[in-house]
Amino acid sequence: MDLSFLNPSLFLLIAFALYLLLAALTHKKGERQTGSHFSNYLFGPFLLPVHEKQIIRNVNFFRFVMGLLVAHRFLVVFGVAVVSSPEGIRLLMASGAFLGVLISIGFMTPIAIVLFTSLFLISPPLFGTLGDQAAIIVFWLLILLGGGKHYSVDSLLSRWSPLKRPIESLYFFAVRLTPENFSRVRFFGIMVFWGVNFSAVAFHFFDEFWLQGDVLQVAMATGFWNDHYQFANAVKDGYPLLFHTLCRAGLYIQAIFETFLLLFMYLGWPGRMFVFLQGLGFFLMSLLFFNLGYLPLHELVMWGILFGYLPAMFPFLDRGAKKAGEERIANFGPHPINGLITLAFTIGFIFNLLNFARICGHPWNGYWPWNQPVWRAVHRTFAYEAVNVFNRDDLATGGYRMVLYEVNEEGVPIRLVPLMDLNGGRLDYLRNDYIYYGRVLRWLRAPESEKFVDGDYENLGDKTKQVLNTMITLDAAVTGPTPGRTYRMEIGRRSLQDGDYFLVWGDWETLVEKEYHLQPAVAKKISKDAPFTFVLGPGHWGAAERAARSLEILKERQPSPAGHSG
Repeated sequence: MDLSFLNPSLFLLIAFALYLLLAALTHKKGERQTGSHFSNYLFGPFLLPVHEKQIIRNVNFFRFVMGLLVAHRFLVVFGVAVVSSPEGIRLLMASGAFLGVLISIGFMTPIAIVLFTSLFLISPPLFGTLGDQAAIIVFWLLILLGGGKHYSVDSLLSRWSPLKRPIESLYFFAVRLTPENFSRVRFFGIMVFWGVNFSAVAFHFFDEFWLQGDVLQVAMATGFWNDHYQFANAVKDGYPLLFHTLCRAGLYIQAIFETFLLLFMYLGWPGRMFVFLQGLGFFLMSLLFFNLGYLPLHELVMWGILFGYLPAMFPFLDRGAKKAGEERIANFGPHPINGLITLAFTIGFIFNLLNFARICGHPWNGYWPWNQPVWRAVHRTFAYEAVNVFNRDDLATGGYRMVLYEVNEEGVPIRLVPLMDLNGGRLDYLRNDYIYYGRVLRWLRAPESEKFVDGDYENLGDKTKQVLNTMITLDAAVTGPTPGRTYRMEIGRRSLQDGDYFLVWGDWETLVEKEYHLQPAVAKKISKDAPFTFVLGPGHWGAAERAARSLEILKERQPSPAGHSG
């Protein structure tokens, strides 16, 4: 279907028309259409009858959590600096972790947020992730809601009169936390997140797996994407029709959620409950099954800031909430929107403009001057990346595995390096963003011509060598760089095949096996950084059990002594 006639700005017009339509449909007879009434229509569904203290406690609790997540993420990468340039990476990662601690304890919080966003989100120094986009939404919310102004070091320092005014000036962009202002900030946050979701689902409409409805079936059964793939495969094999039905229903519900998220907020408490529960369920699924790193954790923090007021959100949980909400809406008043809230809407407009403009890559991108300096600067300022994930190319990464294990002098496997199990499932080293995004995922997404030279499986390509060197160096530094240790590497491949109801994975085919001996000179070099090398948990769900089972299978194969030395 040719959609080249569509322009992304059309979506902005549709969105604005939708707001006007909602205002017309909800307009009560006899009321004059005034600016304040339009505010009621636009922001009323986001209004919660909550006290300022409730907002302050909630926002600052999640500020504390977000700061810990930032610190943890960069400490994790700090621990594996041995695989790159240790001094440079360690200083950079230590800076990121330090800023995370400042955000968590609430010391000069707005400055810490701006510095962190500038250094690590706008132009990621090592790797960019989809979690960066969720993080920047969280940080916008924290700045607008005064995260760090209370329950923080800043609040303690402000009690000393000489510091009171300087500390307060840091929170210039924080709005006064009335329920009305909070409703506008909630509208901003949900609107921006809807834009991210809308661009994602628009990409999906051009993906074969999504159009066929096979995405969840393949993802759940793929070791690399689902930590609980063994359970999923057991259900798939035992009850294929039930598995197919549940996965397809989940896919359709999620597509509806992503497309109409903002609209559902205007459909009364049932619509708002659907948004809250579907979002929460999706984030937990991303965390507990797909284990998508810090992305679902950032999204849960965002959801906590926006929806962490259950009795007030759903009237049946609090008998007084419905009446209080109606009174608030009735008294929204003709006051002009706070200038800082207007700034938030401007930010939201730019953010969503970027989302809509990036939809589907082609052909619509041709309408936008991507190579112009101003456009690139705006694009980076809002940390926007195309949300084109869980497509056919992504899921096809489950068709390769790289298993690395240590063998003794007789060639018997004695330990599985926590990289991948025999079904391509991720083990604990792949919980590290630098290893996962910077090395292994790039290798998996690369075509086979880049994995091997001229189709010769014995002749490894540069990307394959890079992953191997990274993993052997890291593992030797973590477990002890003893000269003479022997690692064996196995690369396998499989392909998707037609099943009775959906696509299924075929059997694994081993492409190449090689052995690598840790030479004394290499071991000596690694030992210099070994004392500073560590792997910080948590890892992947069930990784220890899956690794143990893979090691048992490798031992049962009774491999012959080394064939190839590298």
